[in-house]
Amino acid sequence: MENYVAYSIYRLKVEYHHNFKMYFDPRKGGVDFLIKTIHGDIIPIEVGIGKKNKRQIISAMDYYKSDYGIVISDTTSKIIKEENIIFIPYITFTLF
Repeated sequence: MENYVAYSIYRLKVEYHHNFKMYFDPRKGGVDFLIKTIHGDIIPIEVGIGKKNKRQIISAMDYYKSDYGIVISDTTSKIIKEENIIFIPYITFTLF
């Protein structure tokens, strides 16, 4: 699941010429990906199967001083925003 999301994000960058960098979180227990925008903002992304706990994404947002984070899950049925966390259905990434 993480590999497919990484591939989809990479395709967005290459095919649509989006100017961002994607990294892996080096911290043990960290999120799956970090996106660094051209403005230097870091967006943590957590991908997973089943209901995802917000604790991991909140921890990454605090650590990287991010304004918001993204959770991608197979149990999320629609794109929703809870405070400063955006939940995206995994199925969205199969549309690319």
